[in-house]
Amino acid sequence: MVSPMPPPAGGIATWTKTVYSKGYGDEFNITVLDSKVQRNHYSDYPKINLSEITRTLNIVIKTFWNLLKNNFSIVHINSSISSRGIYRDLVVALICKLFNVPYVVHFHGTLSNSKSSRFTDALFMMVCRRLIKWAGATLVLNRQSYEFATLLDCLVTKIHNVPNFIDMDEFKNVSNGELRSLNSKKRIIFVGNISKLIDRGRSVFLDVAELVTNCKFVVVGTSDKGSLVDFLKLIETRNLKDKVEVLGELEHHEVIMRLFESDIFFFPSRQEGFPLSVIEAMAAKLPVLTTHVGAIAEMIDVPEGGTILDPDDANGFAQTLNEWMLDPFHIQNMGDHNYNKCEKQYEYVVVAKNICNIYLDVLDKRKS
Repeated sequence: MVSPMPPPAGGIATWTKTVYSKGYGDEFNITVLDSKVQRNHYSDYPKINLSEITRTLNIVIKTFWNLLKNNFSIVHINSSISSRGIYRDLVVALICKLFNVPYVVHFHGTLSNSKSSRFTDALFMMVCRRLIKWAGATLVLNRQSYEFATLLDCLVTKIHNVPNFIDMDEFKNVSNGELRSLNSKKRIIFVGNISKLIDRGRSVFLDVAELVTNCKFVVVGTSDKGSLVDFLKLIETRNLKDKVEVLGELEHHEVIMRLFESDIFFFPSRQEGFPLSVIEAMAAKLPVLTTHVGAIAEMIDVPEGGTILDPDDANGFAQTLNEWMLDPFHIQNMGDHNYNKCEKQYEYVVVAKNICNIYLDVLDKRKS
């Protein structure tokens, strides 16, 4: 598996760590080639520099060496779909072809051609098309990515919409009711990249915080330094320091505890693939107020598990929160619905079994 491992935690790295620690049962043994980025998490993607060139060479050399020395049945390439990383993924795919080892490419994000120019659009499309055509199977996270992949003249039977998973064991032994009953005010939590809460100097999140009464907004996550400073300045400028608490980056077990201490999950994101933080909020029995991006519309059942609105609809978000806080039984019912959905569709064993079946199908087709 060519994929990043923590630290830092989050995203693909946490996904990979979970797969490596829990495994695929008796079907497959897993070896991870760590492709982590040597930079601050969530900072702007690096320019072409010596450290990135060295990193790319290390990944290419380790991939070549591992395939030369070991008899691997299949390679799983986890792609972040970054504007530079996609070319590195293609080189790894070429090495797999050189050694006649089938690979699965797993796009962790939303596939689209919205790059910076016609040239980069065309180049990106070409690389994606080649990655997908050479692959034994392609895994995507949402319907938009699935439809994009099928436009690249690819076999539909090779493309699979596979959700992210969650380790429900981390959530089953926490008594959320006791923690939430201690709240004198309802706690509305956001977990994710804090830079997503600012757009061209404006923050819909803070607009909503101004409009909602008798509650506390909690922000958990990491960010590049500039965005965090800007966000904290906005909080101070708008006199929201008593209403908005920014905790920053926490250990994963602390994030889970913060979710269980909260009453509502608020996630006004503008761009997502299949956000792990939303699954974790669902597993923590929280109702979810969010936006129609990435796989979120497939994750949240409306109105049973939450509400989905336009990212700029601050008044709509505020109205929904105010209505929910008047009906604690409705909040509880939505949280229970989300928890049950996680158990049935996103539990690790369910998703891992699906991925193993895809591997086996690729290998069977190679034999025939």
